Amino acid sequence: MTQANIIAPERHRLEPLRRRAEARLRRSPRRGPPASVEDTRKLVQDLRVHQVELEMQNEELRRVQLELESSRDRFARLYDLAPVGYLTLDAEGVIQEANLTAAHLLGLDRPSLLKKKLSRFVAPESQDDFYLCRQRAFTKPGPQTCDLQMRRPDGASFVGRLESIFEPAAPRHPARCLVALRDVSERLQAVREQSRLAAIVDSSDDAIISRDLNDVITTWNPGAEQLFGYTAAEIVGRSFMVLVPADRLEETRRTGRALELGQKLAHFDTVRLTKSGRRVWVSCTCSPIKDAGGRFVGTSAILRDVTAQREIEETSRRSEAMLADFFAEAPLGLLWVGADGRVLRVNRAQLEMLGYQGEEVFGRPVSELYAEPEAAAAALERLAKKEVLSNYRARFRHKDGSLRYVLVDANGLWEYGRLMHSRWFVRDVTTLIGLQTELLQIGEHERQTVGHDLHDDLGQHLHGLSYLAGLLEKGLREDASPRAEEAGRLNQYLAQALAMTRNLAHGLQPVSEVPQGLMLALRELAQRTRQVYRVDCQFDCPSPVIIHRHSAANHLYRIAQEAVNNALKHARPTRVRIQLHATGKHIILRVQDNGPGFRQRRKPARGMGLHVMQYRADAINGSLQFQTPPQGGTDVVCTVARQALLLPAA
Repeated sequence: MTQANIIAPERHRLEPLRRRAEARLRRSPRRGPPASVEDTRKLVQDLRVHQVELEMQNEELRRVQLELESSRDRFARLYDLAPVGYLTLDAEGVIQEANLTAAHLLGLDRPSLLKKKLSRFVAPESQDDFYLCRQRAFTKPGPQTCDLQMRRPDGASFVGRLESIFEPAAPRHPARCLVALRDVSERLQAVREQSRLAAIVDSSDDAIISRDLNDVITTWNPGAEQLFGYTAAEIVGRSFMVLVPADRLEETRRTGRALELGQKLAHFDTVRLTKSGRRVWVSCTCSPIKDAGGRFVGTSAILRDVTAQREIEETSRRSEAMLADFFAEAPLGLLWVGADGRVLRVNRAQLEMLGYQGEEVFGRPVSELYAEPEAAAAALERLAKKEVLSNYRARFRHKDGSLRYVLVDANGLWEYGRLMHSRWFVRDVTTLIGLQTELLQIGEHERQTVGHDLHDDLGQHLHGLSYLAGLLEKGLREDASPRAEEAGRLNQYLAQALAMTRNLAHGLQPVSEVPQGLMLALRELAQRTRQVYRVDCQFDCPSPVIIHRHSAANHLYRIAQEAVNNALKHARPTRVRIQLHATGKHIILRVQDNGPGFRQRRKPARGMGLHVMQYRADAINGSLQFQTPPQGGTDVVCTVARQALLLPAA
């Protein structure tokens, strides 16, 4: 604003005063004689000087007035824009004056706020407190403070802090109350949150400790007292390093440097010292403490005692190491097989058994280790039904293609009805099977040798004696000798001995060395069983089954013979069926009886017979099963791959 703009209004304001002065001067009578020229000049000079003085005074007045107006504007701005709401209330609590901040806090513009009672903005639950606060303000000297729940016209609420002071009546105004209003909702919320956090710290079982930049402990909660044995009075003000073992000092310095860089260190395990000097393992979380300006001023730490947990983990680790060592060094083959049939873990003995490296087996289906994948599927199916495999016979294939005969014991690990994995214990019985097979072959060879000797040597000798005895009997009868009867009996005994020798030789070598020899031998076995034991025994063979391997035919015959003998000895059946038939891939030998079955027998057969049958089945790479059908009786079923029996032995 220019000086001309300031002076023009001032001149306009003084013009009425000038006109009144001129009018008074005209009405005043002239006094004294007319002034001389000199006096007139002097008077004009004085008037000019006086005029300059008046102009200077006028300028000073205008300056002072401008300063007052500027000061008033500053005060008005300070009053209206102050961060605190200012209100003036009369004795009835009616708002007489209010600044803009108060109007904003109460949710109305200033004109709408004036002449309204402040109680209209006080929530119902705080009305009594407001009344008492207003009474104190008008009756007691000094400032009065109270916190009230305030509510704006739009329904929003806040906690207002009223600081009131009484102003007595004056000539120009009655007694009134000056009020400063602040929104302290966030401050009270912060106080409550701080109290809540303090309660959490005090009630926490964890040790919560803070320290300054010099590692001096500044706070110490009850959890820290319980963990370390120091009371707050004993430890606050002392160095945090009294809790740090000598071998952990460098670690503590490193964490301190990381915290100074603003890093938060969460859940790392370390060792601390108690008051008694005992070392305890703690899980520690450290955070930097910063002031309002963001400067690093200290650290806080939460420490949890994990000594017992560490001891359990260490014990568990040692146990796991021992179990792992046992697993790895066990002389038996050990496998963990997942529910999907894949190998999860395998030990050294199993790898050596099959000639593989670990990475060649891990994750592979266990069926790929079997010579017959369907046998692996059958084992996994039984395990999935919560069955336990005991001495389960199987054939694994070595990496070089050779076969390994094994016995498998397996069971499943179940959790909440779900199969997690199965545990397989594998014993290599290849050598044992080989020895058993060799023994069986030796036995068969000895039988054949004895059979040949009986038939060719003793049989021929007895035949010669029988011929001579016949000639002797004939000569004595021609001579009418009384000894002819004795010679006849001798000839008869020799014939019986010859028949017995032939039967014995045939029993030692029942299967002739022809492709259809097994069928002939089984038919004769059925016939002999009918004649000797008076049991309905039949041989069923719908179509010819040709077997070129004579040793395999012998094994199948001995299995059938042993099954029939076991049935006659233990089951006392009235009917026995011997069945032999071929499918596209297998040859199946079945012996059925109508006895009580394995489950109903008073004395189940547990002798060598069953073991020998199993050994013979293994010798020809076959499987042997003992079943009890629903209708009763016993089924002995031997299944052999057709290709293994139809081709001549190499």
